Amino acid sequence: MALHQLSAIIAGRFEQVLRVKRLEDRVADLAERVEALEAIGSTVTFFIATFAPEPYLVKKPLSVVIQKNGDAYLASFVEANINSAGDNQQEAYANVRELILDVFDRLSSLPAAKLGPGPLRQIAVLREFVDAAPIDN
Repeated sequence: MALHQLSAIIAGRFEQVLRVKRLEDRVADLAERVEALEAIGSTVTFFIATFAPEPYLVKKPLSVVIQKNGDAYLASFVEANINSAGDNQQEAYANVRELILDVFDRLSSLPAAKLGPGPLRQIAVLREFVDAAPIDN
């Protein structure tokens, strides 16, 4: 085999390796873009405008952010640092909705002197959004 034939074969192989490398880089870039798009599409915001039938008033709507987190969904009332999970968006929403009221009740029942900085901030935020409804007699 002549030297120029061997050079041509090596050059051809080198071009193939370069094409494969460029394709691999492109696939990696596209995978990153798809992952970023999926992350954007997996975050939704819902608003709690009522706690009916529970006896609580909503002073102003509470925003709940729901994100896909592995196989589960994480629902967060970010302002008060209250988070809960569920197997789907609806379950995560229902869980955080219930937890908001549980935290409100628990913190409201304690004297402020017994609360640390985090719980004091939580109850202050919750009182901006939620109030116990008056009981009709």
